[in-house]
Amino acid sequence: MGRVNFGSKINDYKGILSNLILGQDVLTDWNIYPLDIDGAIAGGWPHTEGLKPKSSIKKEELFGPTFYMGTFQPNGLTWDTFLKLYQWTKGQVWINGVNLGRYWPARGPQQTLYVPGILISPTQTNNITVLELEGAPTHLRVLFMDRPLLNATKS
Repeated sequence: MGRVNFGSKINDYKGILSNLILGQDVLTDWNIYPLDIDGAIAGGWPHTEGLKPKSSIKKEELFGPTFYMGTFQPNGLTWDTFLKLYQWTKGQVWINGVNLGRYWPARGPQQTLYVPGILISPTQTNNITVLELEGAPTHLRVLFMDRPLLNATKS
């Protein structure tokens, strides 16, 4: 997904490569605005104060770009670990406001994200935020593992 700047793939363009169409209309004179997602997550999402977690989520509510937030306690264990987003589709993950990176198990080869132990507090509640772009699993959970899963794709 990086930009090639040499060789036979020099014209491997990225981004919007043709007209932007809504229905049958070509959109013109539109603007792009950056979203400071990292800043919003690091700032603690003040608009979520007082919200109660949903006890049940309908399957149809699990599609499309959605933020999921949760907390975890490491019970004093704070060494480096690897995060597996079991049955998640595609998106990004933050631990305590720090962006770990993107996940896309269907494309691989990386099936886990590296979590430096320094990001995890041994005594306070830790936050995890997941931006799922396509479809979350029915059971919203993540797994912390002691080793990475590499060189694979989800089938």
